[in-house]
Amino acid sequence: MKKFELAPLPYAYTALEPIISKETLEYHHDKHHAAYVNKLNELLPGSGLENASLDEIVKKATGPLFNQAGQHWNHDFYWKCMTPKSSVRPPKGKLVDALNRSFGSFDKFKSEFETKGVALFGSGWMWLCSDSKGELKLVRRGMLKILFART
Repeated sequence: MKKFELAPLPYAYTALEPIISKETLEYHHDKHHAAYVNKLNELLPGSGLENASLDEIVKKATGPLFNQAGQHWNHDFYWKCMTPKSSVRPPKGKLVDALNRSFGSFDKFKSEFETKGVALFGSGWMWLCSDSKGELKLVRRGMLKILFART
């Protein structure tokens, strides 16, 4: 049976300061994300997905198993999306063109993303996704299953 593991952060715990503190990363990664991984491993036996990849589990699972697998997937992706070497700058090229088509402007996208993200109850995820026509959409965490079903 496959056992999922918590991957180490791809940077030092202090690398994202002052935006995200060492204490926040330690708690969120080492406790919060680790709990999803541990619970996912507890729920796998008898699920019929014991040897499936994480992507396959997200596509096929329901209920608590889907929730744990989805949160593990979300967190893995989240950690990889941040870097200590980034700088705050507006997007360029095809991305800004798509944002302008879908939202009217980059500033309107940021505003809608923030408004919808803040409105999520408890912890949650907002995703910027592209549909089959290239139109950008903001989707909430619960939509992850739908997004995976389309891939």
